[in-house]
Amino acid sequence: MITSWNINNMVGTQDWSEMDEAAKENERKKFRDDIMSYIISRLNNKNDVFFIHELPKSEVQWLSDTIAEKLPDFTLAVPESPGKINTVAVYAPQVYNFGVNHYICCRGTYGKKKFGNGAYINRIICLRNKKDKHLLVGVHVKSEDTFTFYQLLSNVHSDLPEDTSVIYMGDFNACAPYKPAKSLLYGFMSLGLADIWLESGGRSTTQTHKDGMRLDYALTDSGSIQTMLRKYKMYIDNTVPMLSDHCPIILSEKALDGLIMAGED
Repeated sequence: MITSWNINNMVGTQDWSEMDEAAKENERKKFRDDIMSYIISRLNNKNDVFFIHELPKSEVQWLSDTIAEKLPDFTLAVPESPGKINTVAVYAPQVYNFGVNHYICCRGTYGKKKFGNGAYINRIICLRNKKDKHLLVGVHVKSEDTFTFYQLLSNVHSDLPEDTSVIYMGDFNACAPYKPAKSLLYGFMSLGLADIWLESGGRSTTQTHKDGMRLDYALTDSGSIQTMLRKYKMYIDNTVPMLSDHCPIILSEKALDGLIMAGED
């Protein structure tokens, strides 16, 4: 199971945009246990991965310590240069002695040369599966200067070896009318990427954000789409509306998961 969730804005909070950072942090602390419970519920075996977007820097140590306490087989991958908000991943490290099919964090390997240590490297995190040789990339596209971010992300993708199987999951900020053009997402996808939700029969109008938009995507290279559709079913979990302004998006392995498809309409 691969989960991607933007946790920053608390849906149940009034006037979130008008709060100062101290007030926002205090509000997040009220939801910590519920957020952690949800994360734990999605990590049922050591091949499961949970991408978290917009994790405030002040919350990184808490999350890392809590995972160490409650999920001892898992760890937290953080960007090489953490920023004010960060894309991170909860995953089980590779166990070499037994050849277990776990992931390793490619901290900086794929994004650093393109993103550098500037304001964007904190918005991308990459895991690599050594057995299957595929990549999982958590992405949170910057809502300002979106053109530059997509250009850098496109450069990262273009530099991957041709036979690389890759999944990009995250908040692509590509649908809202007040955001820069969705055409930037389409331009990125024109490099040979497919929208897993649409390819699996989902509707483009399905919302992942409280404002009724689909901002959160799972993309894979076109050469891997049929394999991904055989392996995973994708759904949008709209059962946790009070914890964030985004719904988690989930790729669940068909052979292991009996969950009802949520968010289909």
